[in-house]
Amino acid sequence: MRGLILLVATLLAAPALADWDDYDYIEERELSVAAGGVDEFVIEAGAGSLKIEGERGADAIMVRATIQVSGAEDDKARDFIAKRMELSLESDGDRAFLVSGFRDGGMGWGNKSGAIALDIVIPEGMALEIDDGSGSIVITDTLADIRLDDGSGSIKIRGAGNIKVDDGSGSIDISDASGNVRVDDGSGSVTVVGVAGNVSVDDGSGSIKVRDVQGDFRVIDDGSGSINYSNVLGQVDVPED
Repeated sequence: MRGLILLVATLLAAPALADWDDYDYIEERELSVAAGGVDEFVIEAGAGSLKIEGERGADAIMVRATIQVSGAEDDKARDFIAKRMELSLESDGDRAFLVSGFRDGGMGWGNKSGAIALDIVIPEGMALEIDDGSGSIVITDTLADIRLDDGSGSIKIRGAGNIKVDDGSGSIDISDASGNVRVDDGSGSVTVVGVAGNVSVDDGSGSIKVRDVQGDFRVIDDGSGSINYSNVLGQVDVPED
């Protein structure tokens, strides 16, 4: 049975934040779905930043979506959003699903383009499966497993369980993981601090820094960049220079 979605839209005539000066139109929407019985949250997101925070005692998944359009204003921007944007939140059994983005990346409509910045609150202990296109990602205090497939943009994760990241480009910063951490990275620095389990890194280019690991530390492949580690209690396996 599909969960009930609450949707509220607020139209803003002009960007409210300096970081969004390049956009000609901003629209904000809020979505929520009850979290009772939901163990995993699946997110498919296109261009735009993503922020997720775990909250103790939360009984719903709350999403604030800031829709950003360049190349169009007012009615033309709203028409572009209506025809090209996908934004939905629903639950089905023990999983919830969020889809956010513009079809074909929002391209193909002259000089118009769109992005959606997502600010999400979920209950602590809810696992995440994320497929993200581009934009910065910050995930804090979920205290649960995270699987993240990201195209580009910086990634910061703090306070989770098992973490698996497959990233194209951008810096990665992971801390306070109660499980194992695995990172497959194309380019960009990788920093991992405070892991109760094992850490493995497969990296194309960029520095690797690892500290305070109770399990093993292994670098499967390191194309280029320095490797620094300290306070690893288990075995260490890194490529020789």
